[in-house]
Amino acid sequence: MPRSDHTRPAPPRPRVLAGERLTVAGQLGRALLTSGPGVAWLLAFFFLPLLLLLGASFLSRGELGGIELPFTTENYRRLAGFGCSASIRCIRSSSCAAWRWGRATAGLCALAGLPLAFYIAGLPARARNLALVLVMIPFWTNLLIRTYAWQILLAPEAG
Repeated sequence: MPRSDHTRPAPPRPRVLAGERLTVAGQLGRALLTSGPGVAWLLAFFFLPLLLLLGASFLSRGELGGIELPFTTENYRRLAGFGCSASIRCIRSSSCAAWRWGRATAGLCALAGLPLAFYIAGLPARARNLALVLVMIPFWTNLLIRTYAWQILLAPEAG
């Protein structure tokens, strides 16, 4: 189709080249576009409740167990052991026992898991995949038990 004299060609589109430098405003715009929703989600559902909990930790205990307004550091003083009570001793002994059991469990898992991992790593590719699936199957039992529990809970009554 012949071109008439009164039509002009469209201006060339700007090309974006790899490695092109952006202005500060362009960098900020891209950062807000890509990470902005994730940052907003973290602020709304992680940091804001954490700040509210931190603020509530400085409030006083009310008569009925609630929290009331004079701000105080009494909760942190009791946690540090000033005016030591039986509950503080119980927390300390429980946390020490938890650390001991945790270290023992981690040591046993490493003792059992590392030789198995080295053995599996030395297997041929097909056998290695099968061995990894066999190692992973016990971890699926939690999902399986939960699924059956939901089926029992949500099943319509029989008869």
